[in-house]
Amino acid sequence: MELTLLALFLAACSGAVGPATPEDTLTDTDLLADTPAATEETVPSVGVVLNEVLAGNQGAARDEDGDADDMIELYNDSDSAVDLEGWALEVGGDRFKLPEFTTIAAYGFVVVWCDGDDKGLHASFKLTQDGDEVTLTDNDDDERDKVGWGDQGDLDKPDDDASWARTPDGTGDWQPAAPTVGGPNL
Repeated sequence: MELTLLALFLAACSGAVGPATPEDTLTDTDLLADTPAATEETVPSVGVVLNEVLAGNQGAARDEDGDADDMIELYNDSDSAVDLEGWALEVGGDRFKLPEFTTIAAYGFVVVWCDGDDKGLHASFKLTQDGDEVTLTDNDDDERDKVGWGDQGDLDKPDDDASWARTPDGTGDWQPAAPTVGGPNL
């Protein structure tokens, strides 16, 4: 009886009387009629990813103590904040778990300093300018992103402070760039 009442209610709301006819049936085309078409510029959200790596920092970026430490930048390409507790970065067999209460805002950045300090957002490892690879895993230990780089001292930049970065943030190709620690890559 409940289903009959629901069917009658739905029919009354739609103005339909009697059984549905083929003309009453919505098609995929009808459902997508008001949906903007995908273009080459449309990129799906990828969530939290590696966004920039600065190895061999000569002073382009400084941590809260004023030290010119190397760093890894994360970017959240979604419209919701993400709790990063339990997420980890791995470099050369060393693993650094992001601390409790670490959250990345929607379309925001988190910088992890790679100085061997192993406190707060200071990783237990350092990066090598000669080349390395970093892996980002989530709190289920699933790999979310990975990037390797060659000698950052050889990047085609006018000074020694060149990073390896995605442009545009979160989805673009990796390329040499001027460091933009904690901000949009240019």
